[in-house]
Amino acid sequence: MSLKKCAALLLLIGVITARHTAEASECDFPNKTSSNLYQMSISPEVLYNDTVYTVNITGNSNESVTVLLQALSNNTAAGTWSLNGSSICIGGPLLNYTFDANTSLIANWTSSPSSSIPDSVDLIVSIRNGSVSYKLSKTLHAGSASAASSIQPYSMFLALIETLSLLVITSKLL
Repeated sequence: MSLKKCAALLLLIGVITARHTAEASECDFPNKTSSNLYQMSISPEVLYNDTVYTVNITGNSNESVTVLLQALSNNTAAGTWSLNGSSICIGGPLLNYTFDANTSLIANWTSSPSSSIPDSVDLIVSIRNGSVSYKLSKTLHAGSASAASSIQPYSMFLALIETLSLLVITSKLL
């Protein structure tokens, strides 16, 4: 493949990635304080691999706020969120939401399907209302090894096939 084609491909990948990644200032929630204005509950409360967790955030304010949902393990994004925000920050989506007495923001977070789950994952909800930011967080700790399911041989086979396919494609591009 010519140098022009490689450069064009890399540029295209960069444009696609940049479109879906928020600027650092959007993801910055300074002056985080705890408050009784917002509450968070998570179910289940124990960390297992490939499990869907329901995260329920309620608020007493009647204003539109910016919400950042994050799932971090050792400051690295973990799992996937069901909500798509206007932007993506490290660990999850950024979205606008209006809380009132009758509504709550409900999101599903799915832990990684790996057989070796981390010891813990921090689920963090940051809420920005003007210049004031609030932080809600809960740490999920890993359950017993016997309760966590292991990777199935079929999944390992698929991962191997995908890796080999990528190697073949990459070698043809070079």
